[in-house]
Amino acid sequence: MNTNYDKWAGIYDSIYYGFKQDISFYVKESVKINGQVLEIGCGTGRITFSLAANPTINVTGIDISPQMIKTVDEKAKQKYPNLETHVMDMRNITINKKYDRVIIPFNGFQAMLNVNDQISCLHSIKNVLKNDSKLILDMFIPNIEMFDQENNRYYHASSIQSKNISIWHKSNFNSIEQTINTTIKMSEYSCNGKTSHYYNEYQLRYTYMQEAAYLFERCGYKITSLYGDFNKSKFDNNSDKMVWILKPSGDNKND
Repeated sequence: MNTNYDKWAGIYDSIYYGFKQDISFYVKESVKINGQVLEIGCGTGRITFSLAANPTINVTGIDISPQMIKTVDEKAKQKYPNLETHVMDMRNITINKKYDRVIIPFNGFQAMLNVNDQISCLHSIKNVLKNDSKLILDMFIPNIEMFDQENNRYYHASSIQSKNISIWHKSNFNSIEQTINTTIKMSEYSCNGKTSHYYNEYQLRYTYMQEAAYLFERCGYKITSLYGDFNKSKFDNNSDKMVWILKPSGDNKND
């Protein structure tokens, strides 16, 4: 697992400024219960603060990056008394609390770069889930367009016109390990014509639907729903997203 996420904290909000389509989904799924919600991989709070704005739930945000958690804490200050944060590895969750909902938004589970890490993560989550609670996560689906990208070329991802910023990315794929090594370039244009570039990298592991379903079931989870997007559309061959809703089944074949 790549743990060098501290470098992301200062630019994360700028890069993902416009990505909001998943927020209402996770908020709606969380406020269905009056209880405890754990967000894994909370980053700088993109979803966290929308969750904590609901006084009926208590939110815990964890992230492996101390700088990410520091950013959340600085933003939150005294505004969200129902929010607590921890620097923590999702493979070893050590919170002495049980949760009604555990969520892993924004492909966070795919930061587990091998099957052993995935299994450790799922076991660790199961230890903090109540028996009738749910684990909700989303994953991107590998597709031919992704694999056809040239590994030495930057592709335009998005623009933030109000900030004169463009986001670019290039990726290298390891088909044996099923990993993607991505470099993000953020180009910031000033009024005097000068352009500043900021670079950062991350790794993810791509997983196919049948592979993920087998993994969840082997680790003692029942698949209650699989959607193709955050509007809960039916999952099919045209979907570019896997949105999983899982419950502990009590059956663990990996022990």
